[in-house]
Amino acid sequence: MLSKIIKLLFTVAIVIFHSNGFAQKTNPAETVKEQATTMVNAFLKKDYNTFSKMTNQTAIGKMGGAAKMIEGLKQMDETFKQQGISFSKITVGNPSNIITVGNEMQCTIPQTTEMKMAMGRAIAKSTLIAVTNNGGKNWYFADAAGKDLKTLRTIMPNLSDKLVIPQKEQPQFIPN
Repeated sequence: MLSKIIKLLFTVAIVIFHSNGFAQKTNPAETVKEQATTMVNAFLKKDYNTFSKMTNQTAIGKMGGAAKMIEGLKQMDETFKQQGISFSKITVGNPSNIITVGNEMQCTIPQTTEMKMAMGRAIAKSTLIAVTNNGGKNWYFADAAGKDLKTLRTIMPNLSDKLVIPQKEQPQFIPN
């Protein structure tokens, strides 16, 4: 009798555990947005180590490796600081439809970056490319930065023709 009660309590505990959201998410769209948010927050906090781990590894390789990319980010940060420029906010939108190509899942995510400057602030919209090859568990990101699909394929050759990469928009400047 006691063992049946323990089994019942254990089963109830598992149901509660899963229903409270502690179970691993299986929705790739939720996961990719959460991970993109983690990446941009790492950038804002100057946690370039975490940021580099979430950046497309082929892109990092083309920059000479993670250490060189991190050093470049630190130099950029110092230059911006001397000029009175800082990143104040970066947000990501909802991902596009997720496309499967071979063993990869791919999508795009809109990104909005706000920077403070001496004379005001600038707001720039861009697009992140997100790719995973482990069923959506870990996503890796690259900024499309106004590049077309053909150019992006030099870094990520498996990108689908179905990915829509919007034209780069001019940043908006809002004076103080």
